[in-house]
Amino acid sequence: AERDALIAQLGESQGLAGRLRDEARTREAALAATSEDLRQMIRENQLVNEESQSSAAAAAQMRRELDEARENSVFLQQVVQAFEAEKEELLEAYTRLGEEASAAQSSSHALEAECDTLRKYAHGVEQALKAATEHAIAQENAVAMALSAGLTESHLSRALLHDNTNGVESLPAPEPKAVAV
Repeated sequence: AERDALIAQLGESQGLAGRLRDEARTREAALAATSEDLRQMIRENQLVNEESQSSAAAAAQMRRELDEARENSVFLQQVVQAFEAEKEELLEAYTRLGEEASAAQSSSHALEAECDTLRKYAHGVEQALKAATEHAIAQENAVAMALSAGLTESHLSRALLHDNTNGVESLPAPEPKAVAV
């Protein structure tokens, strides 16, 4: 009876040992799967860390590029402002030169008009001088003829006086004009 109890106990122990072995195999398989899952998670975590480091480096590079772009933008804004100021100065200078050219042109027209007036006056003086010269020659000829005809000096003086008041008109006086230069 004890033997049977021992054999029954041994059978139970062997059954238990088989179940424990099966359970151990199941646990080993689960541990192996969990271990593989952990290895996979570690690999994925390393990839994520590498991507994170790469993203951080890219973000730092982008920040540097953004800072550089901001500096370039500030510099370019200053250059544009300088060009705008220079453009304004050039426009003002051009406007002043245009006004000066217009004033010079107006002055030139006024001087041309004055020159025309002086030319006309000079022509009138020239004509009057020519007429006076012709009159003087005519008087000289008349005096010579009168002297050769034997006229007395009093007759000659009256004839010349009459001739001077009727023959030559007085010269025109010039009309000066002020010209703004």
